[in-house]
Formats: sequence, C-alpha cells, structure tokens
Amino acid sequence: MKTILTLEVEYDPSMTDPEGLATAMDRLLETACSTPRILDEYGNPTLGEFLVAVSDPCGPATVVLNVSGGVVQDAFCSPASMRVVLVDWDTEGQDATNQGVYQVETQSGRSYYAFVTQLPAAPLDQVAGRDIDRALLAAGIDVEAGPAAPGDSDFIAMCRRVSETAENWADCSDMKEALTVFRELGRDCRAILERGPASPESRRYILYDLDADELGSTTIYDDYREAVDDADQVNDVIVLPISLTPRDRYKENSQ
Repeated sequence: MKTILTLEVEYDPSMTDPEGLATAMDRLLETACSTPRILDEYGNPTLGEFLVAVSDPCGPATVVLNVSGGVVQDAFCSPASMRVVLVDWDTEGQDATNQGVYQVETQSGRSYYAFVTQLPAAPLDQVAGRDIDRALLAAGIDVEAGPAAPGDSDFIAMCRRVSETAENWADCSDMKEALTVFRELGRDCRAILERGPASPESRRYILYDLDADELGSTTIYDDYREAVDDADQVNDVIVLPISLTPRDRYKENSQ
C-alpha cells in the first residue's frame, strides 16, 4: 500500500529554493534511515524521494459541454488531457442491443437503461469565436484555456537541454551542484508533462459554396473568426470545420 505525505517548509529564498530544499531533505532522510532498526516498529517502510508540489497555474479545471436537441454536440476542457464521460438516462425506445446502452440495476431496485460513452474532448481554446463563446460571454462567464499543450518544439528543446547537460556531467566536480541541476531538469520536465499531451486532432476551417457544391476557397483557416469574416464577403458560403490528425498536420507543414 502507498500513501503520500506532505511537508510544509518555511525558508529564506535568498539562500535556497524549493528544489534545493528537496535535495536537502533527501540527504536528511538518508542519514536518518541509516540508523539501524530506526523504522522497525513501523514495518520498515520504503521511502521515496522528496518532490516539490507543483501549484496549479491555470486555476480550477474547466469543462464546457455544447448541448443541442438534448444531445451533447461538443466537449471542450482544460487541461486538454482531461477525460470526459457521458452517462445519459434518456434512452426511451432503446435497450442493451443498442451500442453503448447498458442495463443498470439502480439503488431503488429498478432496472433502467443508460447510454455511456467517453466524449472526444477538444482543448478549451477551440471555443473561441464560436457561438458557444458568445453564449459564455453573454452569461458573463470567462473561461481561461490555461497553458497550451506541449508541442514538438517543447520536447525537442527539452531533449537538447538534457543531452547538453549529460555531456557536461563529467566536468562537474561538485555532486551537490550536479544534483541541483538535474532536479531542475526534472522539475521542468514535469511542468511540460503536466500541461497534458498534445491533442490528437487539430481543428481547421474551410469555406464551402452551397450553390456550386464545391469549396469556396482553397484557404484553410486556423481561426474560426477569420473564416467567418471572409465568408461574410461572399453569398451562400458557409464555414465548415475539419479535423487534422498529426499525419495531416505533418503533410500540411511540409507543403
């Protein structure tokens, strides 16, 4: 069985920092545990290293559901790695033979059918410029997208930094300094990972000519508002969203 213990420390920021304190606490714990039989009465638990708790820079998690006709059309969330699961009891005319519908024995002893599915959630910043954005603004609700999910450039930069630090490892004569450097690398790596994985799909927008039944432009828009502005200049043209997979984005960037 595992548990997590927290420790509050007051310190002088002119003398050290949280990562330095974590290193010092590791040394203190190692020294204390070297005393024979000191933890025998507690079953000799295995103790891990001290880690600095990362504060949440983007505030509480946010989920925005876009519902129309009693059906969830879209889900947007921050952080982007959040999991969104829908349980819908409005299953009139359906039974367990329908995909995603399950028979549930409730606490009252009655049997009901529920539709359960995991919703594909888009990053919260994709709400911008859409009708949902206008509805949120009308209600006075300000949703913050928080830090963007890490991209390829973030991981490449971190890999370069780690490799350069590893190459200089042999030149470091101070073990305390070396541990501090690697703790800083670990902290920054955790900060990148906690921003969540990059979204598997990226939304783009195109213009479609209803009369001609063809694309109204060869332009692919990153921003919904830009697409709407151009669509307003032409008759009978609508804005359609498209989703690009990582492979599609690679092709798009290589052209």
